[in-house]
Amino acid sequence: MQIELIDGSVLVDKHFAADVVQVEKRMVAMISSEGVDTDGDVMHAGRTKNGAGWLLDTYNRNPIITWSHDRISRPNIGSADVRARVGKTDDGQRGLFLDPFSFDMPDPFAAEIAGKYERKVLKQTSVGAVATKFDIRREGDIVAGREYFEQRLIEV
Repeated sequence: MQIELIDGSVLVDKHFAADVVQVEKRMVAMISSEGVDTDGDVMHAGRTKNGAGWLLDTYNRNPIITWSHDRISRPNIGSADVRARVGKTDDGQRGLFLDPFSFDMPDPFAAEIAGKYERKVLKQTSVGAVATKFDIRREGDIVAGREYFEQRLIEV
């Protein structure tokens, strides 16, 4: 989903396969990579000549994990210690990680969702972001999608 905003930025929801692993006693999730997604889009994780990549300050001050981007009827299911960071994927690409990736366990629904990630029943995430620097991505003469160079993470 993409919504053009008045200031020229774009509100986007992007879906990714999530790689959730146990590290010591915490979960870490790779929630976005720099690979081409199903819409033909690429979201750069780190700084390029065209932008800063993921802007994480706002998210890390108030981390929000929603269920299906529903911030109205379902409150935040993430715990307060969730933090986003840019790091390297197993294949050497940059990606966006939640480390730790944790849920508000006293909330029964959040605990249910945490269990589904731990058991690898759920294997995808979706990020909500406001993209401020982006361009059309082409493959030869064909428009293949968008290339995002700078985006502010809002929710996961």
